[in-house]
Amino acid sequence: MTGEDKTGEQLLRNYLQNAPVYIVATDLDCTVTFVSGTVAGLDPESVPGTSMFNYIPPAYHDRIRSAVKRVLRDGGTASYEVEAVGPDDTLAWYETRVAPLRIGGETTGLIFTSTDITERKRAEEEARLQAAIMSGVAEGVYLIGLDDLIIRWTNERFAKMFGYEPGELVGQRVDIVNAPTDLTPAETRAAIVDLLEETGEWHGEVNNIKRDGTHFWCYANVSLFDHPEYGKIMVSVHTDITERKQAEEELKRGEIRLRLLTETTPTYIYEIDSDGTIVFANRTYPGLRKDEVEGTQLIAWFPDDLKEWVLSIVNQVISTGQTQDVEYTIPSLSGDPLSYSVNLSRMGLRDREATVVWTSTEITERKRAEEALRESRDRSRILTARLDEVRDEERIALARELHDEVGQALTAMRMDLALLEGELPEGM
Repeated sequence: MTGEDKTGEQLLRNYLQNAPVYIVATDLDCTVTFVSGTVAGLDPESVPGTSMFNYIPPAYHDRIRSAVKRVLRDGGTASYEVEAVGPDDTLAWYETRVAPLRIGGETTGLIFTSTDITERKRAEEEARLQAAIMSGVAEGVYLIGLDDLIIRWTNERFAKMFGYEPGELVGQRVDIVNAPTDLTPAETRAAIVDLLEETGEWHGEVNNIKRDGTHFWCYANVSLFDHPEYGKIMVSVHTDITERKQAEEELKRGEIRLRLLTETTPTYIYEIDSDGTIVFANRTYPGLRKDEVEGTQLIAWFPDDLKEWVLSIVNQVISTGQTQDVEYTIPSLSGDPLSYSVNLSRMGLRDREATVVWTSTEITERKRAEEALRESRDRSRILTARLDEVRDEERIALARELHDEVGQALTAMRMDLALLEGELPEGM
């Protein structure tokens, strides 16, 4: 052997010993004839002459025999994966390629080239685990390529949420699930992507569209992620908030109706806190603005002789919770008396101290009508009493006149009878 041959052989041995793969040559019975290197803890000199099956768990022997059989039959190559002894007696995953070893055109043995794929298998297992976790969550999850905006993966919940079969959305552009609003789906997508590239995350409400064209609202959390298989992707977690949005819309409509009712009703509705401060007023007395009333003390709008009474009523309602109905009269800004009927009730909201709802209705006209009715009834009573007096006086006068006339008639009759009696003959 020349010096060059020795140098080349030495370089080849150095390469084989330091290569990131294990190269094993065997005869046709899989007895090792050459090994480029072994895992730590195994003497390379003890391996040649032994069966390679000595180093493979029995569970994989049939897999290896099947691969060898295909190579010897077809003359091509075959591959398989096994879990075997790794560094320091640990278990490691290897991907092995089997090829025929030919000398002079005749197959005399086999070449096994094994690569440690333990890290790759761990990454794949972790990816499968994450996929299983995402498939089981209640929210819809999907992955979108950042550059091409193609849907790479969805969990079953996401597909079902949008009316598709599992895996049916994979390969579609993300626009297929975004409903057109004031912005086109493309504009919505671009706005989200721009923010993602700037901050790395985005969250908010999006209007989505199902396969049948139905629009529905989702709350989406979107973040960027470097995926080992898909590269730079967006991970979007969607929660269907349609029912919540409907409830919010109904609440909003209810608030509008309530505001219209409170603003148009002739009744004054005030909310009074425990300090006697007006925290809400639906309307104010003529000549005043709401901002001139809200934030002021309730008793500031009452004359001095009523202040203590007003405070006592408010405190009683807050402390006892019993509803009170009262009436009062105060002078208006012009000085004319105004009468009000008031209902006071306690309102207790969660996480808030109790307040008093002061519902006041002006009853000035009613009071005037009641006063006029009382005066009318008093006049009627006086007139009735006077009529009774007149009737009595007339009865007395008539009785006296009848008495005098009858008395006079009877007296005249007695006188006439006496005269007639004197003129009659005796014996009659």
